[in-house]
Amino acid sequence: MNHSFNTEIAEKYGIEEAIIIEHLVFWIQKNIANDKHGRDGLYWTYNSAQAFNEIFPYMSPQKISRILRKLEKLEIIKSGCFNRRKGDRTKWYTIIGRRVIHVYSNQCLKMKNGSDQCLKVNEPIFKNEKSIKDINIPDIKKTYKESDGFINLFPEEIKEDSDFKEAWKEWTAHKKERRNSLTERMVTMTIKQFKNLSVEEMIETVNVSIANGYQGLFPEKAKKSRRVGGGEKMAEKLSPTTKATKEKSKTMVEEI
Repeated sequence: MNHSFNTEIAEKYGIEEAIIIEHLVFWIQKNIANDKHGRDGLYWTYNSAQAFNEIFPYMSPQKISRILRKLEKLEIIKSGCFNRRKGDRTKWYTIIGRRVIHVYSNQCLKMKNGSDQCLKVNEPIFKNEKSIKDINIPDIKKTYKESDGFINLFPEEIKEDSDFKEAWKEWTAHKKERRNSLTERMVTMTIKQFKNLSVEEMIETVNVSIANGYQGLFPEKAKKSRRVGGGEKMAEKLSPTTKATKEKSKTMVEEI
């Protein structure tokens, strides 16, 4: 791995400081070109302390932390925390120091449309002109909503099945009634459970759990119910979704 630095910045702030600044500038400029990680009118990059240490193995984590604090105190960099997951304290960084901006101001970026755009000294090089709403950054809160039971986490062919959608809607309501709302982690684990099941078996598992008042989904219990002949008895308790699915299957068999 090769690391470089700007000699003018190294002379002013130190070699190790210049190496870290070079690293931050590289990734922020990359994010500008790709229109990524825009927050509060600026473009940012982020790394955990462990990640920084892996990038710069010749600097101890303590030294890296000291350098970052020093650069922030000198108002060369600015830190923030824009992580989606609560409890994630990974810091984000951007460049605000005018001297550093001046040094890198003559570098040109290859923009997505293929044209070159040179950075100007009289404009913050890491400024994001777009409003936060316009930034093309996936928002997990919009994509995976708690209100619909995080159904978008499921593969396309499953989440688009109308019977499954109805069954999952009932399961989401069932969990809310028991004040045990679904979380993204729960749904991710469920998807792993459902890995080798057909859509019909998934729906049956959901409805067996609702009928029995279970807090979780248990494919094996649904399977056992079918084996011991409890399926017909259970069907009386099942939701309209499962009944409709069974009627549909029955009609198809009769037609054959």
